[in-house]
Amino acid sequence: MRWHWFGSFTLVLLAAHQTAANIIRVPEDVATVQAGLDRVAANDTLLLQAGVYEEVLIAPALRFWIIGSIVNDSTGTTRTQIDATEVSDADTTAALLLPPNASVRIEEVDFRNISGRGIRSWADSIIMQGSRVDSVVEGLRQMEANTGAHIELHRCTFRNNLQRCLSGRPGNFVDAELCIFSGGSGDLPLVDAHRSRLRSCQFSSSSRISLLILGGGPHVVSGCTFGPVTTRAFSSAVRAENSAIRFENNVFSSCIYGYAALEIYSNSADSVEIIGNTFASCHGLADLPSALGAIAYISLNAIETGPLIEGNLFSNCSGISTADDIMADWSSISRIRDNTFRNDSLNSLPSIYAGNPSWQMAPLTLINNRWENCGYAVDLSAAADARENYWGHNSGPYHAAYNPEGQGDTITGEVPFVPWLIDSTDEAENRFELPRELTLAAYPNPFNAQTQIRFTLTSRGHVKITVFDLLGRETGVLLNETREAGSHDTHFDGSSLPSGLYFARLETANASRVARLLLLK
Repeated sequence: MRWHWFGSFTLVLLAAHQTAANIIRVPEDVATVQAGLDRVAANDTLLLQAGVYEEVLIAPALRFWIIGSIVNDSTGTTRTQIDATEVSDADTTAALLLPPNASVRIEEVDFRNISGRGIRSWADSIIMQGSRVDSVVEGLRQMEANTGAHIELHRCTFRNNLQRCLSGRPGNFVDAELCIFSGGSGDLPLVDAHRSRLRSCQFSSSSRISLLILGGGPHVVSGCTFGPVTTRAFSSAVRAENSAIRFENNVFSSCIYGYAALEIYSNSADSVEIIGNTFASCHGLADLPSALGAIAYISLNAIETGPLIEGNLFSNCSGISTADDIMADWSSISRIRDNTFRNDSLNSLPSIYAGNPSWQMAPLTLINNRWENCGYAVDLSAAADARENYWGHNSGPYHAAYNPEGQGDTITGEVPFVPWLIDSTDEAENRFELPRELTLAAYPNPFNAQTQIRFTLTSRGHVKITVFDLLGRETGVLLNETREAGSHDTHFDGSSLPSGLYFARLETANASRVARLLLLK
């Protein structure tokens, strides 16, 4: 089999290491991968020719690299794969064991171990790039807690994992970008972490499990997609707890939940931000009273300032017992503003529920939100600042006591509203400020075949959006027309294109923007 390198990034890094460390080639210098691991010294690099290695690997307790290769020929693409499926005792060990004090970087190497474990790590640091963990019981599991271990993943795929894809421990940090997590079964979540930064990752499962469980903190989750998934009773698609939690620009789609699509517990003020996310077709499990809403926020302590829930879109969502979209906490002041609620009139529940009047302690701040075809907007129980919302009609919301002539969505609760008919004007529809910046993004991203291209214009004008491949070749024109100022969407279908990195370019008369698109099939 012909061997060669793939990617200039790897070449540059290897060139920097050649003068300071050894390069051991498999099978040129040693016959097996394990023989190479037994031979490496600190900072050495183990280079693996493309092909399948039926081995169980035990790494040394030092810093080193493992780099695979990719061959493209007439038979297709051949990658470097460690397959422990047929190796004796592989089901009780793992395809790769990383001992304490190890620090390893793995690039373009795939791991497979049907009905066995993938990677078990006691290491100080593990960095994986462009690798896959396929058809194992557990993908990557960090074994020791409170060690300060670092797990960093770039463009990695965990698929067909029977129990879970990734498991961190208290004291560990997980940093994942452009990764795919799929599979799972039983009672374990697909991914769990105790400190994390997750960016542009995909989470999905056909089993009844939770996709992501976050404990400890801090956590930043941005640009990720969650779903489809159906959870168990009393479980959520995503659960995060403790302090410093930020969810931004994520998409929750087709999440059928037993408790919530996004469940958050917090123990400190001003520590939770839920900003710019989309919740689409998220529904509670039928006839299950624990299904509280798309977002369920609970404070672990009585704190003055609760979560900031801002700029989110809720579309075609429904709960079972409490709310369709947001169950606000009873002991903290939730700040809910600039959100849009659409088409959640699927039952008799409100979009937002703020607790029973006998024990609701803290008021909501409910400003600049918009309801469209929801029917029942809010059930408020404590004093609320509910100004400048648009309730679906310029006569304001319907409230039996305060605005019985209102033709907008219904509000209930004994609430002494701060003047909330400010929005009852013909200008209510246009109260949102025009965008101040030209933007371009894709959701979901990475994506499988199809994605939505979302862009904002600061003024009316002609817009052209073109998609190019990595070599600069044009693959299609998505849009070439005049659009008004504001936010817009267009559709990109990459089903006829190979997996890889693409670029969408937006052009106006005065400016342009480029967004990366990662197509993974």
